[in-house]
Amino acid sequence: GNKAVRAATIGATVEGSLGTDGGFASGTADVDFYKLTAPSNGRLTVTTSVIEAFSADTFLRIFDSKGVELAFNDNISEDERASEASVSVLRGKVYYIGINGAGENARAYNPKVANPGVAGSPGDYQFSLTFDHPPTLTTVANLATADQGQPFTITHAMLAAAANEA
Repeated sequence: GNKAVRAATIGATVEGSLGTDGGFASGTADVDFYKLTAPSNGRLTVTTSVIEAFSADTFLRIFDSKGVELAFNDNISEDERASEASVSVLRGKVYYIGINGAGENARAYNPKVANPGVAGSPGDYQFSLTFDHPPTLTTVANLATADQGQPFTITHAMLAAAANEA
């Protein structure tokens, strides 16, 4: 719940519950907050998922260290109650993730205020963080020049190999 900010770890799947905190009922205005310090520059993606049929319908927000919203999402698709959002992050900077239940004003809470939530969907959820590092360009082969008037081809495979993404 929003009474404590929990650490988030890239690659780990975390289980949470909206409406209860540590076995205590916190109500439908519960917001769970998580904190992450970016390990390097890159792209952070946060994805929630439902555990079972009666799990929470999540609403996801990502904030910078000052509480400024960087991204939000209610549903991944029309048929999916889970949420997903991505942001570019900078190494060493702190980011916060807010997960609450979807509802009419799910985005209306202030992350800098204690007990900021508005009524939303209660229930269990899971979330995970994935991180994409920017590609590192390296020399694959010596640069070749084309003879004037002769065709020169650059393939996708060549570019992917140069970006260490092959």
